Amino acid sequence: MLKGLYLGVFLLVISTFYSCGIATKVAKKSLVEYLELHHKGKYEIVVFKRNFNTTNVNFNLFLVALRLVEIKTVSIVFEWDPKLKKLHRPYYKEGNSRAYLTSKNIKEVC
Repeated sequence: MLKGLYLGVFLLVISTFYSCGIATKVAKKSLVEYLELHHKGKYEIVVFKRNFNTTNVNFNLFLVALRLVEIKTVSIVFEWDPKLKKLHRPYYKEGNSRAYLTSKNIKEVC
């Protein structure tokens, strides 16, 4: 009896997590519109799936992999936030931030 109750609560919690946030179809449509507006058919979507971020409990993040139409071997992977209609950039310590890395002279290792 108690096992059934725990199982029911667990299933309810899981279904709540999957039903929260923007629907996948709506999110994908917003990304396609954004890409057409800003990039005019340069990319095709290879992967588009919900990527729940447990650190900030953001239900609106989607993992996206794009491929260049002209060069099929070039792929771009990022997290898309359709609610804000922009890339999700996680917060890092200063040593890992994009500004910090691009400000330093990075030497190639051959």
